[in-house]
Amino acid sequence: MAQTSISTTFDYKVPLSEQLPMIRKAGFTHVSFGMDYSHSGLLQEENWPQIRDLLKENDLSVDTLHGYDLDRVDSIEKNEILARAAKFLGAPVVVIHCTVFWFEDDEYEEKFELVSGRIKDMERIAKENGIRVAFENMVPGKPTDLCVEMVKKADPKYIGFCYDSSHDQIDGPRPMDLLSELKDRVIAVHLSDRIREFVDHVIPGEGFVNFDEILPLLREANFTSPILMEVGVENSKYKDPEELVQRAHDAAEGFWNEVHEELSENA
Repeated sequence: MAQTSISTTFDYKVPLSEQLPMIRKAGFTHVSFGMDYSHSGLLQEENWPQIRDLLKENDLSVDTLHGYDLDRVDSIEKNEILARAAKFLGAPVVVIHCTVFWFEDDEYEEKFELVSGRIKDMERIAKENGIRVAFENMVPGKPTDLCVEMVKKADPKYIGFCYDSSHDQIDGPRPMDLLSELKDRVIAVHLSDRIREFVDHVIPGEGFVNFDEILPLLREANFTSPILMEVGVENSKYKDPEELVQRAHDAAEGFWNEVHEELSENA
C-alpha cells in the first residue's frame, strides 16, 4: 500500500478537525503538522490527547511534524516540547530549519557557530524521545550550505536530511546536486512544484521542477518513508482545499509507486 502524507500547510484557514477527514477521504495514510502552532496546538501539551483522538477517528498516522528554527533564542526549549509531542503522537521524525529562511552571507560564521553548538542538544532530544530529527534545506546558497554542514556533522542515528524540492529549485531549474549529495541521509521529503519566484509549493505538474530526476535519486537512497506533499492553495490554481488535497494525493501515490515498484524489482 502506498504510504502518502500531506502537510497541514495546505490551508491553515481550515481547522484541524476539518482537515483530517478531508485528508483521509482523499486517500492519504499520513499527515504532517506544519509550523503554525496556533493551528495545530502542538506547543500546548493539554491539546495532544484531542489531536491523538482526531487522528484515530480518521485512521491517520503522523509521519513528521515541523520543529522550531534552530537559530532562534528559544529553539531548544520549543523543540523539547515538540519532540515530546512527536513521541506522544507516534511521529518518528521532527523536521527543523537550521536557521531562518534567508540570511546575509556575512552572517554565516556566526550562524555556523550558533547552530553547530546546538547539535548535541538535538541529538540528546532525539535519543530521549525515540525519534529522529531532519534538517531541511532552505534558500540555495549559504542557508542551505549551513544545513548540509550540520547534517554531515551530526550523528546519523539521530539526525538526517529533509529534502524540500520547492526550496531547492529557487531561481531554477537547478541541478539536483543537493539531493544527490545527501541522498543517503534523506529521512523525509517535502515535495511540491515551483512556478517562479515567490510562487511555489504547488501541485507537481503546475511548475518546472523535474521530478523525473528526483524520483530516481530517492530510489537509489532506498527511501521508504511516506511521500509527503507540502503544497498549498495560496499559489496553486486549485483554490478549493478539497480538490487540492485530492490532486496532491494522486501525485503522491504516483510518486510512491514509481519509487517502490523499482525497489521491488531490484529486491
